Amino acid sequence: MIITVNLHGNIGEEAQATIMPQLDKALKNKKIRGVIIDINSGGGSASASELIYDAVKRFGAKKPVISIITGVAASGAYMVACGSRKIYSINTGIIGSVGVISMSPDLTGLMDKIGVKVNVVGMGKDKALMNPFQKSTEDDILKQGEILAEAYNFFIGIVKEKRHLTEEQAIEIGSSGIYAARKAMELNLVDRVDSYGAIIEMAKNDIGDHSEPMAVRRKLPFLLRLAMKFLGQ
Repeated sequence: MIITVNLHGNIGEEAQATIMPQLDKALKNKKIRGVIIDINSGGGSASASELIYDAVKRFGAKKPVISIITGVAASGAYMVACGSRKIYSINTGIIGSVGVISMSPDLTGLMDKIGVKVNVVGMGKDKALMNPFQKSTEDDILKQGEILAEAYNFFIGIVKEKRHLTEEQAIEIGSSGIYAARKAMELNLVDRVDSYGAIIEMAKNDIGDHSEPMAVRRKLPFLLRLAMKFLGQ
């Protein structure tokens, strides 16, 4: 048996709390011979992406796991894909955005306009870092850059190792944004680009099971299921 686990939408705590238990259960189930990860995500939390990537890698050490890009696999979603044995994409897939980003609002102009002041008291170095109620200093921006650089180098290291790239190739990919599927295949970011039906057959061959993959659905909490039943949904 093959199961399909969906990585769709933003990667955060919900995706982490859904996908990791699914992989753990699949690993313990002797009837399941492998997993397909259906990816359509622009990324999200760097830490959640790393934890899911680690879970995929652990699963892959015991049973085959194949990533299929059915839309977008950007940023953290591509990191997750790198944990699998093979990465396939449909013809219209979008792949890449190998990097990290940090955003924090600056509300000081708005606060001045409406006449509101916020007193910020912090104890400990960098406690007020990225505080939206005060302008970032040059030191603040430098500190954020140092943090991002460490995460970026970690991500680039994964791509370089898992996709067998040279240092120069990895750096070029990290500075070049996103790619259409066939360009991504030229750069060795994906293993094959084809129609969905064709890559499903490839994945079955890789796993060694020609049964149709079964989609895993997240089981909703009891009270939510009860409410939906009551509402006729």
